[in-house]
Amino acid sequence: MLRCWVLDMRFIGFIFMAGVLTFYGHQALATDSMHWPPAQMREVLETVAANEVMAAARQGNITAQYQLGSMFLLCSKDKVQEREGLQWLEKAASADNAGAQYLLAQIYGNQQTDYFNLVRARQCYEQAALQGVRDAQTELGRFYFEGLGGFQDVLLARYWFERAAHSGDSRARYYLGTLYAKGLGGKKDLQRARRLYEQAAHQGEAAAQRALGLMYETGQTVHQDWRQAQHWYALAAVQGDAQAQYRLARLHESNRGARWDYVLARQWYESASQQGLTEAQYRLGLMHLKGRGGPQDDEQANFWLKKAAAQGHEQAAKMLAREEK
Repeated sequence: MLRCWVLDMRFIGFIFMAGVLTFYGHQALATDSMHWPPAQMREVLETVAANEVMAAARQGNITAQYQLGSMFLLCSKDKVQEREGLQWLEKAASADNAGAQYLLAQIYGNQQTDYFNLVRARQCYEQAALQGVRDAQTELGRFYFEGLGGFQDVLLARYWFERAAHSGDSRARYYLGTLYAKGLGGKKDLQRARRLYEQAAHQGEAAAQRALGLMYETGQTVHQDWRQAQHWYALAAVQGDAQAQYRLARLHESNRGARWDYVLARQWYESASQQGLTEAQYRLGLMHLKGRGGPQDDEQANFWLKKAAAQGHEQAAKMLAREEK
């Protein structure tokens, strides 16, 4: 379904403002509507704006074609309107409208199970990236890095991440830091990786906060500092990063840096387990089995150990086998 994409709110705001400007261009209509109820006023505003955009789009106005396609997709009630919206966006994209190219890439990119949609998404991201759309540059880098919609190319991924990171994109900085940390697409440079992680982490990028926390926990390029590790893991964990939740739980359980707190450890293990993290499910099962951080509960212990075992966790499977004997 094409309803799965995430529309950039800037597009919606742009469309609405275009409608407002169009509406107030009709002086007679504005005068007659002085005493209309707000709901009726909005309905007229939207109708007039849509009609003006439709007329301009049919006359070949590229911006109007982009706006109209976005409006159809935003307000679509069926597949017919969705298709019409895509057709208008394709018209605008073929005329080098960067907004249409980026929006199409988002739409097609969310069809992860359809290879041809991923191919088209990659094409649209590249078109928008070449026009300087920063988010498109980051996504194009990710597509090359993961081999989505075509061949994998770490060098091209690194190139696009560099461009977006230079413009201040936090996700690009995280991805680029990972390439430097692993020596992919160039020489390994942990110091450079840490600086990029720090920049992205201070921008609120959860993955970068987790990566920076791991550097402090293991002492990579910095003095080992479990409290700093806890700090960065916690920031990422509250944003829902499952790996950070698991690492934070481990610190609480082992009394490293964080205070020894089985209750918090159990809570964070559960958060990560709910997201399907196998090791967290195993550790949560053990805590239920031993009564750490809460009451001892064999039923919950078996539930989480079975979850972990089903995902290939050998120790969980062995423990369940022992329990059955």
